[in-house]
Amino acid sequence: MSGIVSEYALEDGLFIRKDTQDTDEITRSNDIERNSGDNDQRGKDSRKVASIPLVIVEALKTRSVADGGPIDINLLGLDPDHTVRFLRWLDDPSNRKFRTSEARLGNGAKYLQ
Repeated sequence: MSGIVSEYALEDGLFIRKDTQDTDEITRSNDIERNSGDNDQRGKDSRKVASIPLVIVEALKTRSVADGGPIDINLLGLDPDHTVRFLRWLDDPSNRKFRTSEARLGNGAKYLQ
């Protein structure tokens, strides 16, 4: 897995941290896994549907409501709003590169406690 590189700066009295991550290895691996079809089989006890770089997971936490956020991965299955927003984000075609399965995830109602 690719490492995260953090850069720090002091701008106008504010301490700023910027994290970057090379996601090529993750997205290549996702393509291979998605095309294999191994994760598309219904009826399995569990299936892997995505592999998301950590910098993306962190960025989801700070998304505005207008952009479909915020989404905290730690609240999936516990908070219906975060669960539904995350599943919509994963089903968005622009985020296909993070998917390891072509399975449609639905609205998440069945995953809530």
